[in-house]
Amino acid sequence: MKFLKEEIKEERSLSKYLETADEQKKRELKYLIEVLGDVSLAEDMMDLFHSQFHCFGGKYSVRVKPDTIKGIYGYTRKFPELTKSAIDEIWFRYIKDLHEEYDMPDILDKYFEMFGKTDEGFELFIDYVDKKAEEQQMRYKEESQELDEIKEEYGERFTEHLKSLVIREHFKVEDIKKYLPSAELIKKDEQHILDISTKTRIFFGCCEPVSYTMFDILLEDKTLDTYTETPTYYISTGRSEQATFTKTEFLESIKKQKVKTKK
Repeated sequence: MKFLKEEIKEERSLSKYLETADEQKKRELKYLIEVLGDVSLAEDMMDLFHSQFHCFGGKYSVRVKPDTIKGIYGYTRKFPELTKSAIDEIWFRYIKDLHEEYDMPDILDKYFEMFGKTDEGFELFIDYVDKKAEEQQMRYKEESQELDEIKEEYGERFTEHLKSLVIREHFKVEDIKKYLPSAELIKKDEQHILDISTKTRIFFGCCEPVSYTMFDILLEDKTLDTYTETPTYYISTGRSEQATFTKTEFLESIKKQKVKTKK
């Protein structure tokens, strides 16, 4: 696998790619333009950016988060000699706080100074990233254990979901606790999903409770402005069911939970 290009390929602006893209790629390109502006990428790198919207796995769950896209694009600007394969290796390991805490782009510079711009230098850099990622991840795993204290009140399923946000996305426990809705709302929503599965006989491929999704969005964006007042489950049979709560009730339950926690 080659990590250094033999030649720098011509780049085109995202808006140029947009002109000939199919509908799916247009949605992805519009998102990239929203995050990065109308920047330019070579065709192979453009393919890599598109592919991330359909990738699973990796060390973290942040592949197409704005911070990740900005960070990866920064690598393509600072190191235009890196191949698509090299950027893909970085993307697999990218999460903003890791690469900022250890100044990873500067570390890569230093490896290239010591070993020249070679595959060996890049591979040693990847080994360094993996080592530091493991050290950092241990801290997040330990921090996530603090959430075990709410397991009795919220149940194992929601608690494990919250712990995964700490481990896979590096959210802080203190921020998670700040946005907790009431345990009653969460449990009622979890039961609603089970009831829908029983009624429709759809036991596989069921989505997460909408309360989980709303919590994740609120934690990320600090707002639910883009969410409808009445969350709804849409079923593959064409049927739909409203959630057991409204957006206003969800937000109000967070306020009540904060008051309860302070007592």
